[in-house]
Amino acid sequence: MKPLPILAVAAAFLPLQAAAAPSLSGQYGPLLIAVQGDTVTGAFSETRVGNGTDAAPQFSCAFQLSGTLKGGKAQVTTWYPGQAPIAGQLSLGGEGVSLTLKEDQPGCAMTEASMVDQPWQSAQDKAAPAWIGTRLITTAKAVIRKTSDAKPGRTPYVVQDDAVAVLAVQGAAVQIAYPGPDKTVTGWVNATDLTAAAPPKP
Repeated sequence: MKPLPILAVAAAFLPLQAAAAPSLSGQYGPLLIAVQGDTVTGAFSETRVGNGTDAAPQFSCAFQLSGTLKGGKAQVTTWYPGQAPIAGQLSLGGEGVSLTLKEDQPGCAMTEASMVDQPWQSAQDKAAPAWIGTRLITTAKAVIRKTSDAKPGRTPYVVQDDAVAVLAVQGAAVQIAYPGPDKTVTGWVNATDLTAAAPPKP
C-alpha cells in the first residue's frame, strides 16, 4: 500500500472547525435589524402610494424596536416618536424574522397585513455584521456626507422615516448605511437627523 504524504496524514487528524454562524444583523425586506450581543434593535419603514405619489405616498408604516434576545426570541418594545410604545414578540434566526405586535403601529395595516392577527415575516435579504444599531430619519431631508466633517452637498440624501443602520458614532456625527433600491449608500449625517436609539421612558 502506498503511504500517504505527511501533510495529508497531519490534515486528517486536525480538528474540524465549525463554520462561523451567519450574522443575524442585516436587511429583512423593509425591516433593518442590528444584533449586538443579546441586544436586538430594528427600524421598519414601508410605504404604499395609494392615492398619493412616490414622493408623498398615501400610507406609511415606520417604527423602531428593541429587546433582548434569548434563544432566538425577544420581547420587544416598538415605538415611533410622539406615540405610545407597543409591545411585541420577535423571533430571529437562520430562517428569517417574525414579528407580532399587541396592536398595529399607525398606518401599518394599510401598507402590510396586520401584525396582530398573524406574524409579519421575512427572510434575510442581506447580512450586515458591521451594523451596530438602527434608526429612523427624523428630519425632512438629511444629506449623506462622505466624511464626518465634510460640508453637505445636494446628494445623496435620505428623507423622513427612512430606515437606516448605524455603523459608527463620532461626536455629533453618525455614520449610517441606507439600503436603497439599487445599492446601499454609506456616509455621515448629523445625530440630530436621527431618532433616539432607545424607546421613550414611561
